[in-house]
Amino acid sequence: MDCNEAACQTNGYTRAELIGKSIDILNEAPGTADERLAYFEQLKPTGSITLETYHRHKDGTLFPVEVSTSLIPVGGRELILGLDRDITQRRQVQAELTREKQYFESLVLNSPAAIVVLDQGRICERGTHDKLMSAGGIYQKLYELQFLAAGPA
Repeated sequence: MDCNEAACQTNGYTRAELIGKSIDILNEAPGTADERLAYFEQLKPTGSITLETYHRHKDGTLFPVEVSTSLIPVGGRELILGLDRDITQRRQVQAELTREKQYFESLVLNSPAAIVVLDQGRICERGTHDKLMSAGGIYQKLYELQFLAAGPA
C-alpha cells in the first residue's frame, strides 16, 4: 500500500507506517485471501466499486468511510487504486435529518389541530391529517412525497 498525506491524517498514521502494509491495517477486520479474491473478481467486470464500510484509526476507533476502488492497468499489471473518504459528518447530517423527519411526521400524525394547505397564499385544503388523507387531494400528494417516497426514517 502507498498513500497520501490526507490518508495519513484521516487514519492517524505516518506515511512510513502505512507504506508497504496490507490494507488490513485500516480495515475494520482483517480480510481473508478468499475475501480479497472475491473483491477483485467483483471489481474486474466494471473496473470500479463504491461502497460504505468502516476503517480503524490507529487509536483503535472505528469511523465510517466511503471507499471508491478502481482497477488501473499500469505497465502490463493491474493495480488497485482506493480513494477513501471519511463520511462521519455525512452520517451525522443524515441522522439529524432522519430525527427531524420523524419529529415532523409525529407532529402531523398526532396533531388534533387542523392542518391548512396553502397554494400561492390561498387556502386550498383544511382538516385533520386523517380527513385530508382520505380526501386524496394535494395534502395526500405532499405527504406521500415527503414521508413515503423518502423511505423509512
